[in-house]
Amino acid sequence: MLMKDVKEIEKTFLTNDQLSLVKILDNREPLVDIKDFDNSIVLKIHQVNIPFTGETIYFRREVAKKLADIQKELSKKGLGLKICDGYRSVEVQQQYWDEEMKINREKYPNLSETELEEKTSKFVAKPSLALHATGGAVDLTIIELKSGKELPMGTELDESDVKSYVEYPDFSDEIKNNRKLLLEVMTSRGFYSLPSEWWHFSYGTIDWAFYYKKESAIYGIVKK
Repeated sequence: MLMKDVKEIEKTFLTNDQLSLVKILDNREPLVDIKDFDNSIVLKIHQVNIPFTGETIYFRREVAKKLADIQKELSKKGLGLKICDGYRSVEVQQQYWDEEMKINREKYPNLSETELEEKTSKFVAKPSLALHATGGAVDLTIIELKSGKELPMGTELDESDVKSYVEYPDFSDEIKNNRKLLLEVMTSRGFYSLPSEWWHFSYGTIDWAFYYKKESAIYGIVKK
């Protein structure tokens, strides 16, 4: 893929300045256990989250309902969801941010602090603008129900590489179609697709509000 094409894709990324302008009027919707909405959804829980959430994944109630509906839709095709992350504490988000900032600071020593933060934000949200910490963001992929095998998506979930960009074109038709399927089932339920990560979707959050031109986000950062 040509570098100019990567730059064109990156023009669609929302900046920290844009996100920081979004008002938040939290509707106080509770965090709920996704298992209580559909126990057939496969979970792959990050060890770093377990001290805060235990052996499950939490979402705002409306997000959990939407994911359960998507699971039912996919099951008709012999497919299902595999969720790897949902609500993430601010403490864990800070840890991710500090680690990624350190890597980028060493890799790009000539960048200003603002440029460094924007570079880091491609794959890790700034803690004050954290999406997962609201309970409105989800990292997920699609699997075959019988085998449990993940559909090929071109990269590993959470891979910090330009190939993870949703619109990265240099893939086989199979991978493009799999990404398209995931994108369509999620956006049809009102989710916003983070353009730098094919696996990440948001609802009710500041990026969702900005993209869909809402008056405000309905989910702010919560403590669990």
